[in-house]
Amino acid sequence: MIRINQLKMPLGHDRASLLEKAARVLRVPSGEIEKLTIVKQSVDARKKPDIWYSYVVDIGIRQAGLQKEEKLVRRLKDRNVAVHKEAPYRLPEPGTECMAGRPVIIGTGPAGLFCGLMLARKGYMPILLERGEDVDARTDRVARFWETGQLDPSSNVQFGEGGAGTFSDGKLNTLVKDTFGRNREVLRILTEFGGDPSILYVNKPHIGTDVLSRIVKSIRTEIEKLGGQVLFQSQVTDFVTEGEPGESRRIKALVVNGSQVLEAETVVLAIGHSAR
Repeated sequence: MIRINQLKMPLGHDRASLLEKAARVLRVPSGEIEKLTIVKQSVDARKKPDIWYSYVVDIGIRQAGLQKEEKLVRRLKDRNVAVHKEAPYRLPEPGTECMAGRPVIIGTGPAGLFCGLMLARKGYMPILLERGEDVDARTDRVARFWETGQLDPSSNVQFGEGGAGTFSDGKLNTLVKDTFGRNREVLRILTEFGGDPSILYVNKPHIGTDVLSRIVKSIRTEIEKLGGQVLFQSQVTDFVTEGEPGESRRIKALVVNGSQVLEAETVVLAIGHSAR
C-alpha cells in the first residue's frame, strides 16, 4: 500500500473527488487505483475562513507489488507519500499449560469488557465481576440521580457496565501512542458490534451514549454466548492468598460482597475509577 499524508480536500467533496486527488498526487490514472482506504480525517481550520478536510489515505495500485510501489514513491520525491506495510494487531499466542480454573476479570469498563471478549473468543470462558448494574438498569439509576439527587455508591455515572465513559457521549480518542495496532483494533471491534465505520478514521471520534450502550450489551451477549459469565452487583471486597512468609504469595480466591468466596487463581484487575 502507498500512504498519502496531508491530502487536503474542500468541504462538501465526495469520495470520487478524493480518489481523483490521490491519483493526481501519485501521477497515475484514477482507473489504476484499485483501493482507497481512509486512515484519518481531520479538519484544518487554521486559516479561516478557508476550512479544509485533511486526510491520511492508503492507496492500492492495480497489479502493483512492493517493488513497483517503492519505485513509484522514489520517483515522486514527495515527503507526504510513502510505502506503508499494514501490521494488524494480533493477540499473543495461548500458553501450553492448562489453567486450574476459569480466569476472573474485575470490572466491566472498557478494559474488562475487551479483556473478557478476547479471552472468551480464545475459549477461556471468563467470569466478569461488576460492582454496578447492567447498562440499562444503570441508565435508569443515573436518570433518577439527576432528578432526585439520590446516589447509589455502587451504580452511577462512574460505576457499572461500560465504565465511566458510557455517559461521556462515547468519546473514543486516546493519547496513548500505540505501536502494536491495539487502538485501531478496539475501534474495529466497536464497528463489528454496531459502531459507525467512520470512527475508524475520524479525528477524535465519538458514537454517542445511546449507541455505546447498545454496543456494550452486544459485547456482553457475545461473551455469554461463548461460555463466559457477567455478574453484576458483585463487588470484590478482599483477596484470599497463600504462600510462606518471605515468598511470593499466590491468589487463591476472591471475596465478593463481603461474604461470597469465589475460587480464582488467574485474576485481571480492570478496576478503573475504583482504583482510587
